[in-house]
Amino acid sequence: MKKYRIASLQFVVNTCFAKKFNKRSKDVINDCQFYFNYDSVFDCVTKTTSKFLCKYAQAENFLCVAICAL
Repeated sequence: MKKYRIASLQFVVNTCFAKKFNKRSKDVINDCQFYFNYDSVFDCVTKTTSKFLCKYAQAENFLCVAICAL
């Protein structure tokens, strides 16, 4: 995903936290996300991409093997 799309999604998440806790401070919103163990959008995208690439590299499908060989 492009950086601006990740930033847009993170903005939505931050806005939801701000409305839920009725706070506008970025520090407070970040603390809420930390204490509720909420991963950032960037972290979620990174984990998902990594998981996909690992499964793709281990696939026995002929097309996947041919593309990985390039």
